Amino acid sequence: KDESPKKITKVRVIQLIALSVALITGVYLIAFKGNQKSQNNNLVFQFDEENETEKKSNKESETISELLIEIGAKELHSRATTALKNFLDAKDVKSRIQYCRDSQRVQPLMESYYSKHDSGPISYRRFSTVGDAETGPLQGFYLLKISFPDFSIQPVVMGLENGKMVIDWESFVGYSEMSLSEFINNKPKEPTMFRLHARPDDYFNFQFNEKEHRCLYLRNPTDTESVYGYIKKGEPVDDKLSRIAESGKSINFIIVNLQYPDKPGGKNQVIINDIIASGWLLNQNN
Repeated sequence: KDESPKKITKVRVIQLIALSVALITGVYLIAFKGNQKSQNNNLVFQFDEENETEKKSNKESETISELLIEIGAKELHSRATTALKNFLDAKDVKSRIQYCRDSQRVQPLMESYYSKHDSGPISYRRFSTVGDAETGPLQGFYLLKISFPDFSIQPVVMGLENGKMVIDWESFVGYSEMSLSEFINNKPKEPTMFRLHARPDDYFNFQFNEKEHRCLYLRNPTDTESVYGYIKKGEPVDDKLSRIAESGKSINFIIVNLQYPDKPGGKNQVIINDIIASGWLLNQNN
């Protein structure tokens, strides 16, 4: 009778110890699994971060500014001059078009232009270097200057397409839909696009009077002809001219639509139907 309660007590103690051990083991197992899961999650997160960093580092520069940050000014200029040299040394339209901006749209224009002009290599003396005036990134493009054998100097505008430096061919040659000579001979009454040099003038005659119109003298250095373009005061095109003047931009280089009036005037008096851009570069803002 005296030993029986003692045996029961020992059994209960053993049971409690076993239960405690089981509980402690369970807690350790749960903690271990949680810690392992956390470590795995951290590894996955770190792996994702590394992949994201790798993607960013492998991402191709989409703008001149991004490329400048990535490779530096000297290397950027080196790539620009290499592309320009390849462009100038090209033997025909097919080999030159690959170095041109917006090549798909420009190719038919080039084919038309070079049917009347020499499409072979273009001679040059030298390019401007890093640090020279008017050389380097400018408003999303890259600008440099080239000098020719006759010692004339011309700015060249370049862009970045698919990671490659390309030349804006239209501004390089001053592309127009026809020459001023052709325009004067044909006298089209539909708007025709020209890249020209412009300056204000005071020549008024026939139906174009000073009270109602503004006058610009328009010419192309490669053409023997010039015209006087007229803008009616208060018209939308007059507002465009005012905005250009007020912004401080020059009209020395300008892209315009010209047409002859229904009522004949002087042979070189034309209507400025629209001002497309100040400068010879077409971009998304034009």
